Amino acid sequence: MIDDKLGSYITSAGAMAIIAFRIVFRLYLRLEFLADDWIALAGLIPLVLRLVCEVYFFKFGSMFRLNAESWATLSAAMIEQKQLGSKLFIVVRLSAFTILWSMKFCLMVFYRRLVSDLPSYDLPARLLWVFLITSYIATILTAFLECRPLHVFWTAIPNSEMCTQMLVSILTGAILNLVTDLFLVIFPLQIVFKIKANLFKKIQLTLLFGVGFLVIATQIPRIIQQSFPSNEAKYNYTLHQDPTHKLKKQGNLLCAIEIICAVFVANACAIKSLFTKWKSMKKKEFPQNEVA
Repeated sequence: MIDDKLGSYITSAGAMAIIAFRIVFRLYLRLEFLADDWIALAGLIPLVLRLVCEVYFFKFGSMFRLNAESWATLSAAMIEQKQLGSKLFIVVRLSAFTILWSMKFCLMVFYRRLVSDLPSYDLPARLLWVFLITSYIATILTAFLECRPLHVFWTAIPNSEMCTQMLVSILTGAILNLVTDLFLVIFPLQIVFKIKANLFKKIQLTLLFGVGFLVIATQIPRIIQQSFPSNEAKYNYTLHQDPTHKLKKQGNLLCAIEIICAVFVANACAIKSLFTKWKSMKKKEFPQNEVA
């Protein structure tokens, strides 16, 4: 079975590779960068930041669920490392939210361009934009405001249960993430059902845009795993027996899987469009009736 850390690293690297392929492919075709290309490129920043912070979080550990007995055995250097690990975990969470929402913005820019000549979809697109932006702000604010004062997250022993479990932040982010993804799937599909096209073309477009359900499916196990932890994770444990730290590693892996699925969905349509343009350019460069 793949280790949680290794699995998280591999999926994070895969997400970076998808975005990098899109950017390099566009550069290869010498096409002008569009707004969603820049958003996708900017999405690499939180992806890299999350991966780097995750490496050191796994290395240093954290202050989560350390009891007073374990606290007394820690040296000053170990305490400093674990406090840093707890701070890095906050960055990991915020980076994950930023990655997911940047991919939503990327998709929305692409969809907005598709309906630019359809006035009836202008208002729904604007409302969806407002919902995406406000949901991102709400998710970030909840992550900061749930644990007050914030330094309790990395200094208090024993940790506040609210700061350790972060259920409000998890559920807020999960619900808003799920709802926004659902809207981002429904928005293009309703257009596909109404356009005049043959059945094969409609099926093809439905599969292309409906791949967004993959992201929704990956969210369910992470919500269950983090919202309903096992009983052993509800108690304080010693330095070497903390199941909560393992729980967070597993949560990070599920989050990384969700991220790579979101990145794939957000870039699939654009990459398909680039391949179509590449084929068109090849046909112009090498006409079928040209004799070698």
